[in-house]
Amino acid sequence: MNISSVLVEGGANLYSQFAKTGMFDDIFLFTAPKIVGKGISSFNDFEISKLSEAKTLNLIYTKQFDKDLLIYYKK
Repeated sequence: MNISSVLVEGGANLYSQFAKTGMFDDIFLFTAPKIVGKGISSFNDFEISKLSEAKTLNLIYTKQFDKDLLIYYKK
């Protein structure tokens, strides 16, 4: 099918399931300066509980759009 990119827009459960596959090279995170309730986790349901086991991403760049922020990471 020659698919070169996929946009995943959802919550912590969807992000976690997608990230677990390891089938990604880039992550573009959009954040907004908003606090909702107790906070919303971007990822959950990971079996990694120690910082030493965490996946490392390389920061490529950030860009601000009005008050929102785009953060681009590469695996």
